[in-house]
Amino acid sequence: MAKEGSPSSLIAKLYKLSCQEWTDLCRAVLALGHARRQLPHLKAAEIQQDPSSRTAPPSGLALPTNTATLIARVTWAIPRAAKMVPWRSDCLVQTKAGQNWLKRQGVPSTIRLGSRKLPGGKMDAHAWLVCEGEVVTGGDISTFVPFR
Repeated sequence: MAKEGSPSSLIAKLYKLSCQEWTDLCRAVLALGHARRQLPHLKAAEIQQDPSSRTAPPSGLALPTNTATLIARVTWAIPRAAKMVPWRSDCLVQTKAGQNWLKRQGVPSTIRLGSRKLPGGKMDAHAWLVCEGEVVTGGDISTFVPFR
């Protein structure tokens, strides 16, 4: 039996993926790469205040009939793909990638930034993506206090 985290374990998991999951992982890798290239060119205020992410879908494009399914797919694919890419894809890159993916489907979302105090007085910053009241990327945010 393959040990968890071993290459053969990863191959076994990848082999079991559905066609939709493979497609979503590929889409997530592309979204992460785009976000990684995009973020250095954004001003800090633009990251959290992306006005185009809150607007109505482009003309002729209705919201997906099952937005919850799309959100679940983004939530599943982005963090998994982030572990596989050869570049750094921390929480901020993941949130921007998720936001871009949702925006292309006409679904508005909001990036939230926050921090928490660690033992010893150090601070830890974090970014997460929220869509329709759900945390899409960023995991458990319960210990973080949003900025603003």
